[in-house]
Amino acid sequence: MESIAFSNDITLRLLMLGGAYFVGINLLAVFLFWMDKRRAQSGDWRIPERQLLGVMFWGGSIGGLWARRALRHKTRKEPFCTHLQGIVSFQIVLVCALVVLWTQPELASWTGKQVVTLLHTLRASI
Repeated sequence: MESIAFSNDITLRLLMLGGAYFVGINLLAVFLFWMDKRRAQSGDWRIPERQLLGVMFWGGSIGGLWARRALRHKTRKEPFCTHLQGIVSFQIVLVCALVVLWTQPELASWTGKQVVTLLHTLRASI
């Protein structure tokens, strides 16, 4: 019983830390987009696109996408848009993989050969 309570306590703490990180990084993304928009309007030095994309890569993509739309900032800028789409696509695949591994832990023990066989089977069925 002690180990289960200990495990739940750690899980709760990790979820709270993860949630706080997620909220914080998305607020940072919104702030950076707002600041960059302000600087663009006043002709000041801008926030580098690499920094904006970096914050979005590390979890701020929801806030960045929202700020981009709400502020109408960097909506047609290339290659920024393409990089952003790549980041969001990567994050969607990562979240889907984590959900599958969380709900189906036996898949984590699969060998590379089993994964390749599954991929070939899926490819053949398309």
